[in-house]
Amino acid sequence: MLDASVVVKWLLDEPGRDPAIAILEEVVERPRRFAVPSLVWYELTHVLIRAAKDREAAFRALAKVTHLGIPSFAPTAERCERAMKLATRLGLSGYDAHYVSLAEELEGRWVTFDDKAARRVTPRSRVQCLS
Repeated sequence: MLDASVVVKWLLDEPGRDPAIAILEEVVERPRRFAVPSLVWYELTHVLIRAAKDREAAFRALAKVTHLGIPSFAPTAERCERAMKLATRLGLSGYDAHYVSLAEELEGRWVTFDDKAARRVTPRSRVQCLS
């Protein structure tokens, strides 16, 4: 389960992006091994509007990312309820709780650069922090 903090490092030249690029190489090889909740596309658009020096290039790169074949999951009532419970129990933002919720559902891990949020996740096997 990839979050926007990982994908944005594919699109913007930011410090510490090497681990994200390593993940991208895996995604290119086996996109179905990864997943994102649909909210990632909204988050990426928001970040690119604010942070990209060359917006046109960033949006072209984002378009390529959308065509990598990473499965994207829409919210369901069950996911939203689970995310609300996780956010309350773990002290996560609603956004982060959706990543964790989907990771649990898919029996995977939430991959993020958000160290503060990652430390809140239990069990630790559900999160991989790249920072």
